Amino acid sequence: MIPDNIDAPIWRYLSLEKLESLLESNALYFTRADLLGDGHEGSYSEPTIKRRPVFYEGATEHFIKKGLPDIHKMWRLCAYINCWHVNKGESEAMWKLYAKDNKSITIYSTISLLKKSILDAQREFRLGFVNYIDYENDYMTEANAFAPFFFKRKIYEHEKEFRILTDELEKINKVSKGEIEPLKGLLIPIDIKLLINKIVISPFSDIDFENEVIKLLKKYNLLNKLIHSSISREPKF
Repeated sequence: MIPDNIDAPIWRYLSLEKLESLLESNALYFTRADLLGDGHEGSYSEPTIKRRPVFYEGATEHFIKKGLPDIHKMWRLCAYINCWHVNKGESEAMWKLYAKDNKSITIYSTISLLKKSILDAQREFRLGFVNYIDYENDYMTEANAFAPFFFKRKIYEHEKEFRILTDELEKINKVSKGEIEPLKGLLIPIDIKLLINKIVISPFSDIDFENEVIKLLKKYNLLNKLIHSSISREPKF
């Protein structure tokens, strides 16, 4: 599921606290799919569901109408996702969406650097752009069980999201039986200096916040990665 353009620029907008956690742990946080804030995560479109009697020819009606939906709901408890924004440059809309009290930064990287920076060789990872569709009219495949995690409703189209997904499906039986509680998230070890190409401070922040960021980056020898936002540049006439 690696996209053709592996050098595409990607951005991750974070609070200072989350940046500090990232640098301290040397790990990316993957959130469980059902906790991402969109109740439709991992769900299917209406045309896909209507086609199930054909796709699952020979299956019982109970399996199609009850069994499959239950299985797909369980998958959400074992799928973990890390999200990025795809764009050639900064996005003012994303700054305003994620910049609480104008105190945030964004990490600039590329898909290639993200892929290379992952240090966990035991897990499988799936990377891809999110497809934004009309869930009332557009068909999506069921041939790939991970496909629904790379589809979202068109109302989220502004996010221009790129995702990396890993799973713990080996635990799904115990989770479904209530024998274990699924983790809320996973910390995946990464090479921080390889992942981070640049760090940009919110153009809406003040000097005090900038000094906090500088202090933090000095601590982790990453000050050379810091650049100022292009949005805050003075206009020329």
